[in-house]
Amino acid sequence: MAARFRIMQYNVLAKRYARNMEPWFLYDGLRTEGDEDRARAILARHAARRPDGSYAYAGWPKYAEGILTAKELEAVERRNERDFPFERRAPRLLDVIREADPDVFSLVECDEYEAFWRGRLEELGYGSVWHKRPRASAPDGCCLGFRERDWALDAHKTISYDDHDRAALMGVLRRNDTGERFVFVSTHLARNPESLQQQGVRLRQVAQLMRELHTFYKEQNIDTAEVPAIVAGDLNAESLQEVTAVAGAVCGLRDLDVHPLLFASNEVPSPVTSQTMRRKSRIDYVVFSDNGLLEPIDDDRAPPPLEEEACIPDATHPSDHLPVIGSFKFADRMRRALFCARRVVRDILGATVPRPLLCGEVALAFEALGGRGAAETARNAYKNGLCAEGDVDKLRDAIDVPRDAERPHLFLHHAHTAALERSAGVDAAARLAFRFFDRDDDGFVARGELFKTLETILPADVFSEAAVDRIFAAVDRDHDGKISLGEFSVALKHAAVERERRDALSRRDRRGRLGC
Repeated sequence: MAARFRIMQYNVLAKRYARNMEPWFLYDGLRTEGDEDRARAILARHAARRPDGSYAYAGWPKYAEGILTAKELEAVERRNERDFPFERRAPRLLDVIREADPDVFSLVECDEYEAFWRGRLEELGYGSVWHKRPRASAPDGCCLGFRERDWALDAHKTISYDDHDRAALMGVLRRNDTGERFVFVSTHLARNPESLQQQGVRLRQVAQLMRELHTFYKEQNIDTAEVPAIVAGDLNAESLQEVTAVAGAVCGLRDLDVHPLLFASNEVPSPVTSQTMRRKSRIDYVVFSDNGLLEPIDDDRAPPPLEEEACIPDATHPSDHLPVIGSFKFADRMRRALFCARRVVRDILGATVPRPLLCGEVALAFEALGGRGAAETARNAYKNGLCAEGDVDKLRDAIDVPRDAERPHLFLHHAHTAALERSAGVDAAARLAFRFFDRDDDGFVARGELFKTLETILPADVFSEAAVDRIFAAVDRDHDGKISLGEFSVALKHAAVERERRDALSRRDRRGRLGC
């Protein structure tokens, strides 16, 4: 029986930022309900600047005086002394890790690494690596930890995002007993999940991360078809679906080499992860490759939802975030082959909305289905419980195309891409992405909107006027000077078909007859 392993993501609230006097906290001063006007006034004062650029209300309590009463100011300071000092929270942060008992974990907003975390984690049996954020004034960063008894860190790489503020840390984790591996990423994206401007920064960071992850696999000579990826972090995004849809659309239209996790991912379910006086958001995630390599398992260590009125950190929770905890096991090859075959068959039959098949899924599906001809392959699908008896003829007809003796699995690829191209309507991801591109909300994407979106998200080395013109001309199929939702959706489908074609042509079947 395959051994399970547990992953944890935890924003531990850096010592530097743990002050109840910050305007986004102010616990026991502001009320949890009905104090929005005073909260906005304090935030405005906190950000206000004089003509010379200096802060107009620098330092506590200047930006809150006259808005909070003297008693409320004192209450804020008392709460700060009780729940916010790192020295009080640190033992309880360790307790959270100890009780969760993760095999591999990500700690973000992690400062005091050398002074505290590294040694304490070693006492708990964990090895770790840490990468500081690139901003000079920021002492925190990302920490990747692993249980040394069971896991080895074969290689790791640090990433500093182009905004020169946030960072990521990725590593290859290998089980000591079986040699099974996965690539793990710890990251912390740009702040303010409610800000549209910051969402553009986060999308650029995601695009950069997926390029870097692709490069890391190449550098380590790792195949995405064999080794899954798990990304854990505070993404500061309330909709992971929007992030992957928009970043995926941009990278797809520009035809960038990115890790397939961007196009095929799943996530560990969790409740609201950040709950303060002014915010209740689910912004922390554990995201994993959705290609059958990993089987998620229910985990009883996952924390329950917070009470509606809770504002953390408090006497029970030592951070302003809850951890996200999920367990997995590696799928054996036969189970994964059946997983891929089921997806291929259902997509070809139109039982599901097709998505591009990556990471060798077509080749693996052929391993499960086999067959010397369309009729035998279709019967095998029925024998394996992948389709109903009444669908055998329909499946046979769909896959009855000439076969390549050197690439025996490609007939499935041809049938699947045909299903992808003929799929009707616009899927949810395309709608989410189009809404972000359509900045004036008029139902079309003008060239200027395309330019602005690509400029915001694409790394500088792949953005140019010429690239924008080329993409706009290709997507604007009726040449009316604007891109409709339908045209946008068709372009994304064509990009997906091309990715699947390249992936299928690069794969070797089990008998090794296809060169990579």
